[in-house]
Amino acid sequence: MLRAVALGLLMAAISLGCSGKNAGPTPTGGGGGDGVQPSAACDALRESVVKLYTAAIVDPVDGEIEDAAHIIMTDCRRDPARFAPCIRGATTVAQLERDCVIPLDEEGTVEAKQFAGD
Repeated sequence: MLRAVALGLLMAAISLGCSGKNAGPTPTGGGGGDGVQPSAACDALRESVVKLYTAAIVDPVDGEIEDAAHIIMTDCRRDPARFAPCIRGATTVAQLERDCVIPLDEEGTVEAKQFAGD
């Protein structure tokens, strides 16, 4: 099941990347009072995301863990103030994918409702 979710996330990222639509530049300002830039806040979480996927995927296909981590980081960079705290608090891949990424529909495309309550 985790493989299917990771594959769905990967396919969605590829389809979004090929659609010609750009989410815009990665934000670099407004990092809060701690002086950490938003993209840096997400980048600092990459290793913990990789560890979660490494623990969850028993026999990963080449690049599967890195691809899943890349998708999580892409969502985080879209809105670091919203996604980074959730990612930081996630203890399992299931929790991470359920609560901390932009939801995808059955076809692997972004649902109209993006992230908790929108």
